[in-house]
Amino acid sequence: MEPDSQSSDVLTVEERFFLHIALKNGLLTQVDADRAVRLCGERDLPLEEAITALALLDAPQVKRVREAMAASQVVRLDSIYAEVALARGAPRAAIEAAQAEQRRQRYRVRLGNLLVDGGGLAPTCTARSSPR
Repeated sequence: MEPDSQSSDVLTVEERFFLHIALKNGLLTQVDADRAVRLCGERDLPLEEAITALALLDAPQVKRVREAMAASQVVRLDSIYAEVALARGAPRAAIEAAQAEQRRQRYRVRLGNLLVDGGGLAPTCTARSSPR
């Protein structure tokens, strides 16, 4: 279940990622994804407009895909952050606890902030990515 080769000619990288997440989470079938990509090419539409024009997803479903995309990006960046923090002496238990809390909060909070707030990392070791 992946975007086909035609999608790379028509869709942006972000749109391909959107399609990947929608397929992975079972919100679209491959057949529906292919229909949306074809419509994008035929009418020069952005993917989300094609999907909604075909009534394949409604606004709340599109929002869920966007949230999943954001969470995926946070996970990727914060996985690297965790490796660096561990290499610089942050306790593994503190990192694992912060990752568990991050999952519980559905990736709406950054790992570094949780580590600082939980005492697993000194505030001088990280720049806060969002206000308290």
